Amino acid sequence: GDETTKQKSNSNKNSSLQQQLAKSQCPYYHNVRQISVFDIAASGPVAARALMRKLLGDEEFCLQIDAHSELTSSWDKIAMDEWHSIGNDFAVLSTLPASFNDKFSYESRKDGIYYGRVPRICTIDYNPASVPYFPFKPEDAIAENLEKPLLSLGWNAGFSFHKCHLEEAVPYDSYLKFAFDVEEFNRLARMWTRGYDVYTPTRNIVYHRYGDHPDGINGKQEWGSRPQSNDLRLASIKRMMVLLSMGVHADRENFDSSRANMGIYGLGKRRTMNQFEKFIGMNVRKSLEQDAPCGMLQYVPYDLDKSPGAMDNMYEHADNLDSQPEFPKRSYSQQPLLAGDLKHHLLMEQLGGESSTTLNSNDIENAFFKESLIVTSGLSVVMMCLLWSLGLLIWYFIFISSHPLKRHIVSEVDRALSSYNALGNKDVKVGSKTGENSHKDV
Repeated sequence: GDETTKQKSNSNKNSSLQQQLAKSQCPYYHNVRQISVFDIAASGPVAARALMRKLLGDEEFCLQIDAHSELTSSWDKIAMDEWHSIGNDFAVLSTLPASFNDKFSYESRKDGIYYGRVPRICTIDYNPASVPYFPFKPEDAIAENLEKPLLSLGWNAGFSFHKCHLEEAVPYDSYLKFAFDVEEFNRLARMWTRGYDVYTPTRNIVYHRYGDHPDGINGKQEWGSRPQSNDLRLASIKRMMVLLSMGVHADRENFDSSRANMGIYGLGKRRTMNQFEKFIGMNVRKSLEQDAPCGMLQYVPYDLDKSPGAMDNMYEHADNLDSQPEFPKRSYSQQPLLAGDLKHHLLMEQLGGESSTTLNSNDIENAFFKESLIVTSGLSVVMMCLLWSLGLLIWYFIFISSHPLKRHIVSEVDRALSSYNALGNKDVKVGSKTGENSHKDV
């Protein structure tokens, strides 16, 4: 016990020294937000990433990476330029990060044997629990000399760059505990059915250190060997099958409260699961092997009237809704009321231009202001009519003299005033602590 206490004390001292060192060497340390938990509370990567929303402020863009990752020089400008070149507010840049050991080969224009190449996710398989996942295959596929980001059928948690409203619309499912390879396919299905699309970037932005751990840990998952982990892992797999309509939940056409109970953790309604299966070339209900081209995928349009995270984009009639996520540091929601495509369409229509029209900030602000009036004016008129009718009804019941309610109110007020006046003319005796009597006018 004494030795354990000493080790914890030394660990706390080292942590404090590391923080002081970081503050002295990093001029932007005050911008860093973090959550620390004891290792005994660890329950897998999905539950850990779900904690990120507690740190999310009002940032517009989010970059998600793994530990032991490296970024290319000027990564932020490169990622922004790549994202803007797509022209889709619901675009997500993501792919399998290239190996850090090959960084020079990917980035050297003169001597790099991999220059112009980017790893691309193409393969979907089934894990031992018969759940779809993206297997780790660095040699899976290569995109070469892309002129602009390319629509993809895969998403990787080790590199994802997107607008932060994705974190609101498709938050990490904190109920998926002690499960390692149910993260990516599950979240991709939720993204895609809510209108988000993944694109392979034209160049490598994130590199990953795939080698053995320098301390010799070599991937040992202590959190997966605890007594309670297997039951929770099986519950996570079952939850995944409910989401994807697999097994006993394969009937997608009829109502299933277990899917509705997921709320925002469930699928969206902009696109259907059947459309998703066709897009990836795989029938997950029947556990069929993948059969889809990985090159030129076709964009699938969706219902533009549904926002990604709004109530009309979730399944109705939940009878035991899961606890829904909160964002304590986010002062306002950044989820668009309309899809980026529809905003762009309305903008072009109001300005009388084509898609290639060059716009300045005033044009965009004015057009979006007009759009907001179009979207909200109908609701405002209805609300005003309801409030006016309610006010008229209250006025009628209170102020029309012939109504019984008016007579009852007047009678009660008169009786109360009479009682008050009667009490005001009397002396009331009050007993003191000594037993003596004193008089007090009420």
